[in-house]
Amino acid sequence: MKTFEEYNEEIKVESVLKLSLTGSVLASAQKLQKKISDPDSVLLSGKDLHITLASGPWWKKEKNRIQLPIPEPDFRMDFEDSIQKISQGNSTSWYVRIKQQKEMKQYVKDILGNVPNPDRVYHVSLANRTGKKGDSVAIVEFFTLGVNKPKMSDVQDYLNRLGGAVRLLTNKDLIRNIEHYFKTIKNLKLDRTGRKVLSFEGLETEVAPPGKEKMIKKLKKKFGADSDIPFKIAWSQHNKGK
Repeated sequence: MKTFEEYNEEIKVESVLKLSLTGSVLASAQKLQKKISDPDSVLLSGKDLHITLASGPWWKKEKNRIQLPIPEPDFRMDFEDSIQKISQGNSTSWYVRIKQQKEMKQYVKDILGNVPNPDRVYHVSLANRTGKKGDSVAIVEFFTLGVNKPKMSDVQDYLNRLGGAVRLLTNKDLIRNIEHYFKTIKNLKLDRTGRKVLSFEGLETEVAPPGKEKMIKKLKKKFGADSDIPFKIAWSQHNKGK
C-alpha cells in the first residue's frame, strides 16, 4: 500500500482521510468485484478503491496538524466473503467490509490520537450505479448493524459533507434532502445558518433480529432499557451469520 503522504492532495480536496488499495489487497478487491452480477451495478476503477478512515468536521479541522508521512498499517488486511448492497436516497452501493475492524480502529487511534468516527464500519465500495466514486453510499454504519434510527452525529456528519451546497439551498430544501437521504427520520430542525442539526425524530423503533429477542432482553439489563447497544450487538451477530 502507498503511504498517506502520496495522497495528501487528494485528502485536501475530498476532506477525508483514506487508504487507497494497491498490491495484493487491490487484487483481492477486484476479484470480489467480478462476483457482482447485478445489471444495475457499475464497477469502480482500481484507482478509486479505498477505505475511508476519517471524515467530518474533526478531520477537516485537524487534518493540517497531522504529521506526515503517516505510517502504513502493520497488519494483514482481508475482506469478508459476502458483498453487501445498500441504498440511501438515490444512491446504491455494493461494498465489502474488512475483517480487521478492531485493528483498523486502533490504527486510526494510533495515528490521529483519537477515533473521529467511532461507529465507522471500515469498508470498500466496489460498485455503484454510475461507476463514479462520489456516487457511492458513504455512511453504512447503522444500516449494516440493523439499527434504524441514525444518531445526531450521523445526521450532522452528512450535513457537513454537503459542503458548499448548504449555501445554495434553503433550510426547507436541506431538511427535505436530509430526511429523504436517511428515510427513517422526521421533523428535522436546523439552526438558522443551516449548518447545525438541532433535533429530529425517528420514524421507526429498533427491532430485534429474528431469534435474538432473548439476547436483547438480557443485554438491556446490562446496558439499560433506553440504550441502543443491545440492538447493535444483536444485529451485528445476526449479520455475521449470513
